Amino acid sequence: AVVIETGANKMGPTASVVVRNGTLKVKDEISVSGIEAKVRALFDDKGNSINEVKPGYPASILGFKDLPPVGSIVTFKGEGKGEVKTESKRQRREIKEEEVPVIIKASNQGSLEAVTSNLPKGAVLIEEGVGDVTKNDVFMAKSSTPNAHIFVFEAGVPDNVRRLAEAEGIQIDTYDIIYKLFEE
Repeated sequence: AVVIETGANKMGPTASVVVRNGTLKVKDEISVSGIEAKVRALFDDKGNSINEVKPGYPASILGFKDLPPVGSIVTFKGEGKGEVKTESKRQRREIKEEEVPVIIKASNQGSLEAVTSNLPKGAVLIEEGVGDVTKNDVFMAKSSTPNAHIFVFEAGVPDNVRRLAEAEGIQIDTYDIIYKLFEE
């Protein structure tokens, strides 16, 4: 299968895939770009729970601890030995006076890529992620000099994380419309 979208919801990280060959079943042990998972649940394109997916059909997989990269290949555990692991963490670098450090959080990988690929000149991406804002995001923003600004697109900010951000002097802005985020 090929990963076409990733995201996180109340149940955990999910990956939407299209099966190319073979049959993907619940309880299968899979590997995606070095990320191993056991398929805990499968959902069809309408969100209904299913037990297996045949070639040519899409499904959402629940069972990942970390989100796999979009475009990566899903194989049965042990099949894809030659896969290359991807590094998603950005290199730390000195922030210049005219630059603004930012952290971007989005509801899914597609939205995240749309936002990060269209950042204006002068915005320096120090961290990005899918899902709600966490305490670690606040601490990462606090550790940059100057403090990073957290922009959230279609994701949530739990109350305890918002209180921590206020106490640490970190600004978090949430958006549901992408052009308003870019105006900011």
